[in-house]
Amino acid sequence: MKQSKSIKDYLKKTFLKYTVIIIFLLVSVFLISLYVVFNYSVIKVNREAGNALKNELTEEFEGYREGIEELSLNKEIVQALENNEVDSQVNKLLYEFKNSRNISSDFVLINGSEEIVSTSFHQEDEKILSGHVFLRFLANELNQTHYKEQTIHNRIFGESRSYSYYFSTAVSNGGENIGYLVFFIDDFIDTSVDDNQLVYITDQYDNVIAKTNNYHIDSLGKFSIDKEQRLVKIDENYFYMNKQPAMNNQLNIITLSIINVYKNILIFGMATMLISSFIIFLIARVIIPKIFKKTLQPLNALIAIISNGNHKDVFNKSTAVDELNVIYREYTSKIEEIRELIQKNEEITEKKRLLEIKHLEAKFNPHFLYNALEMIKYEITLNPENASDIVVKIAKLMRYNTNFGNTLVPLKVDLEYLINYCEIQKLRYGKRLEFEINIHDDLLDIPIPKLILQPLIENAIKHNIDYKNSLKISLTAQKLSDHLVINVIDNGLGIKEMELENLKKKIYDKAEDVEEVRQIGLKSTQSILRLLYGENYGLKIESSYNKGSVFSLDIPLKGVNNFE
Repeated sequence: MKQSKSIKDYLKKTFLKYTVIIIFLLVSVFLISLYVVFNYSVIKVNREAGNALKNELTEEFEGYREGIEELSLNKEIVQALENNEVDSQVNKLLYEFKNSRNISSDFVLINGSEEIVSTSFHQEDEKILSGHVFLRFLANELNQTHYKEQTIHNRIFGESRSYSYYFSTAVSNGGENIGYLVFFIDDFIDTSVDDNQLVYITDQYDNVIAKTNNYHIDSLGKFSIDKEQRLVKIDENYFYMNKQPAMNNQLNIITLSIINVYKNILIFGMATMLISSFIIFLIARVIIPKIFKKTLQPLNALIAIISNGNHKDVFNKSTAVDELNVIYREYTSKIEEIRELIQKNEEITEKKRLLEIKHLEAKFNPHFLYNALEMIKYEITLNPENASDIVVKIAKLMRYNTNFGNTLVPLKVDLEYLINYCEIQKLRYGKRLEFEINIHDDLLDIPIPKLILQPLIENAIKHNIDYKNSLKISLTAQKLSDHLVINVIDNGLGIKEMELENLKKKIYDKAEDVEEVRQIGLKSTQSILRLLYGENYGLKIESSYNKGSVFSLDIPLKGVNNFE
C-alpha cells in the first residue's frame, strides 16, 4: 500500500531546500557588496579625517606650549614687565607668534598687579576680561604651578565670543613672578571640514569644547550620544561615529560621517537588489508550480470544510487530507480563545494608556533637574547659602516627582509643588521674576493631572527672562460650565504670528517626533490631556508679540478616570 504524503512533510522538505539556497545567495551577495562600500566609503574616510585632525591638534598644541615658554623667557618681554612699559617690539613678538599658528587665538599679557599691558582683544572685550574673576584665579594658580593649560567651560565674553581652551604661564625674573602670559584658543576645527561630516572635540568629562554644529549637545554643554556606539541616528540621517583619543586622553575627537547619502551605497545597493531579485525570480519559477500542485488541492478542501461544515464526509473519502481534521479542531478552538482575548484586550488597552501617561510624566523630571543642577553650580560660587536652600527645595520636589501614586491629584497638591518650584527660580532671578496665584479656594479640590502646570511655568521663564527686566507670571483658574480652565499668563516677549502657528501645528500633531527642545514640555502636556480626557480638551495658546502669552488648560469636571 502506497504511503500517503502529508502537507507538513512535503512543505517542510521543499521550502527548507530552496529557502536555504535563496537566503545563502542573497545574504552573501548583499553582505559582501555592503562591506566593501561601507569600509571604503565611510569607515576609512572617517578614521582618516579623525587622525588628520588629531595630528593637527597635537602639532598645534605642542607649538603653543613651546612658543609660550620661549616668550616667557624672552628678555624684551621680561624687561617690559619689569619696567611696566610695553613697547612695539614686545607687541610685535606676541602678534608674530599668534599669526604663525594655524589654530587662531587671542593673547593677553598681564603685569604683576594683574593689569593688562598688552592684548589682541578688542577694547570692549579687554574691558570685560580686565574686570573678570578668571584672571585673578588664574594668576593665583600660576604663582603655584608656573604653567597651566585647560579647557574653558564658562563664557567669559557672553554669547559674542567663545573660547574653549587656554595656555598660560608665569613670567619670572630672578625667581619672582612679574607677569603672566595667556593665549585663548578660538577655533579648534578647520572650516574646510567635509560637509558630510560632523566633528566634535570634547574633554575627558564629555564637555564639548569645539564643534561644527549643535546636534546632541545638552543644556550643560555635554556630548549626549554614547561614544561607544558606531551607528547613530540624527533627525532622519544615519551616521557612522568614531572616537579618537588625543592629547594623552585629555581630549576626544569625535567624527560622524553621513552614510545615507553616498552614491556608492545607492549604486551597489541597487545592483545587489537587482541581482538578488533575478536569482529569486529564476528559483521561484521552478519552485512555485511544484508547491501549488501539491498544496492547493488539500488547502481548497480545508476552505470548503470551514465554509460549509461538512467535514465528516471529506475526512472519510480521502487520505490526502489526513491532517485537515487536526487543523479544523485547532481552528474552532482558537476562535473560542480569540473571543476570550477580545474581552481581556480592553483591560490591556487601558493599562497601556496608563503606561503611556506615566511615560509622558517622566519626561518632565530630567528636563527640570538639568536646569536646577546648572543653577546650583553657579550659586555655589556666588551664594552658598542660596545653593543650600535650593538643594533642600529640590529634594522636596524630587520626592513629589518620584511618588508615583495617582495620575490625578487635587489642584492644591500640585500648587504646593509649583510654589516650591517657583521659589527655586526666584532664588536664581531675584526681583526680575514675580509669581502670582489667583485661584479661589472652591477650586482647590478639583483633580488635575499630576505635574501638568510646571512645564508651562518653566516655558514662560525660559523663553522670556532674558528679555525682560521684570517678568510677571500669573496663575488663574475658573469654572466654565462643566469644565475647568487654568491660565498661565506672562508679560514676556510673546510669539510672532507665524512662529505661533508653527508651534501650534507641532504641538497638536499626534506624531511623537519633536524637533525643538522648546516643544517637549508643551507637547507632553497636550498629549497627557488628550489621553486622559479625549480630543475635545487640551492646551490652548494665545500670544501677541511684545505683549505676552496666555497658556490655557481645559479640563472637564466630570467623567475623569483616576488611574492608579
